[in-house]
Amino acid sequence: MTPEKRKEILDNNNLIINRVMEEINKKCPDSIDMVAISGSFCNGLYYEKSDLDLFILANSKEAEIISKCFILDDIGQDIYITYWDRLEEMSEYNNPFVSKLKKLDIIYTKNEDVLKRYKNIQQKLNTNMNDDRMINSKIGKYLGKVIYLKNKIQNDNNLDNSYRLLGLIIDEIEKIIYLINKKYIEGGTKSIPKEISKMNILPNNFLENYLKLVECTDTSQIKEKVQLVTDSLKKYFIDNNIKIEQYTEKEETILVKKDITREDLIGTYEELFSNYYNKLYHAYNINNKYLSFRTMIDAQRFFDEFYNEYNIPKFNLIEKYNPNDLKENAETFSKYLSKWKKLYDTFGLEIEKYNSIDELYKENKQLIKTK
Repeated sequence: MTPEKRKEILDNNNLIINRVMEEINKKCPDSIDMVAISGSFCNGLYYEKSDLDLFILANSKEAEIISKCFILDDIGQDIYITYWDRLEEMSEYNNPFVSKLKKLDIIYTKNEDVLKRYKNIQQKLNTNMNDDRMINSKIGKYLGKVIYLKNKIQNDNNLDNSYRLLGLIIDEIEKIIYLINKKYIEGGTKSIPKEISKMNILPNNFLENYLKLVECTDTSQIKEKVQLVTDSLKKYFIDNNIKIEQYTEKEETILVKKDITREDLIGTYEELFSNYYNKLYHAYNINNKYLSFRTMIDAQRFFDEFYNEYNIPKFNLIEKYNPNDLKENAETFSKYLSKWKKLYDTFGLEIEKYNSIDELYKENKQLIKTK
C-alpha cells in the first residue's frame, strides 16, 4: 500500500469518527460511555478494503439511534453498539475473542469512572486468563464437544454437512489451543493459524494436521484430519491429567417458520457485504485458505440462521467451497449475495450505499444493530 493510499484511508476513517461523534453529541450524549478503535486499524494489520471497527460502549438502549450498517464506496461499514454486559462476558475468558478488553485505541471516555470500570473488567479478564483450574474446566468441555462432532462426521458422507461440522470443530479446537496458552486473538481471523503456529504449548502432531483441515476436498480427508487432530488433543489431555467432559447436544426446538418481512431484511445485505465480501477477495489476494474457509463458514451460518427462522430459499454456500481456487470462492459468494439482493427487490428495499460519509448522514437513515 502506498503512503498516499494509507493517508487517504486514515483520513476517511477520521471523517467517519468525527461524524459519529457529532451524532452522539446531538442524539445520545448521556448514553455513550466510551468510543475507541479496535480491530485492524488498532493493531495495524489493515489493508485497502478493511472496515473501521469502532467500539462504542453504551449504558442504555437510547444509543442504538446511531447504529448503522452501510456500504461506503465499496467497503462495508458496521457501526454498532456494545453494552457493559458484553464486556463482563468477555472477561470470563470463555473464548479468545477478547481483544476489545486487551487492545483499544481509546478516542473518548465519558468520565474517569467509566475508565475505572473498564479497567476493572480488564483486570478480571487477566485474572481468569491465568486461572489454570478454570481454564482446564472449560477446555475439558470443549474437547468433549470436538469428540462429539468428530463422531458425527465419521457417520456422515455428505460434504455439505461435513464442512459445517468441520467449521464447528475448528471453533472448539482453537478455543482449546488459545486457552492452554493463555492467549487471545490479536490479529483477527486471518491471523489465527499464524498465531497458533508460534505458541509454546502445542500437542504432538497437532499443528500440521490442524493447518490441513481447511485443505480437505472430500469427506474422507475431513474424517482423517479431524481424527488425527482429535487424537493429538486427547493425548495432551491425558498426559496433563485434564478431564474430558462428555458433551450432550441440546434438544433442538422445532420452530414454526415465519414469512420474512421487509423489517426482517433491513440491513442484512449490507451486513453480508461488510462481513464477508471483501474478506473473501482478500483471502484470494493473499492466498489464505484458512480465511477463505472461515469466511464462507461464517456466511453459511448467517444464511442458515435465516433459513431456519424464515420461509426463504436455502443458501448452501459452503458446498461450493474449493480450497484450491480461492478466487472461485469469492466469486461464488458474490453470486449468493446477488441472490440475497433478490429478497431485497421483493420488498423494494434499496441497498444503503453512499459515495461519502456526508452523503450518508444527509440521508439520515438508521439501521439498528447491537453486538
